[in-house]
Amino acid sequence: MNLEDVSAYVVVFSVEDRSSFSAAIDKLYEIRRETISEHHPMSLCMTSNPPRPAVILVANKVDLVRNRTVLEKGIFSFSFTF
Repeated sequence: MNLEDVSAYVVVFSVEDRSSFSAAIDKLYEIRRETISEHHPMSLCMTSNPPRPAVILVANKVDLVRNRTVLEKGIFSFSFTF
């Protein structure tokens, strides 16, 4: 895939499935590695390079509180450190 054509990544996980959250975390780190290698770190300040794409993490099935295995605290903790 040509990263110059990517404007954003959307990574979705289910709050009912801890393994889907782990897979989402793995995917976010993979995206970070790819975008850093394809874009110069100063690309936001340079007009010759496009800005890095937005990365959006989406929690699905948040209305199913009884079945939740991924807690909000863990999601927020990860999102702030990422």
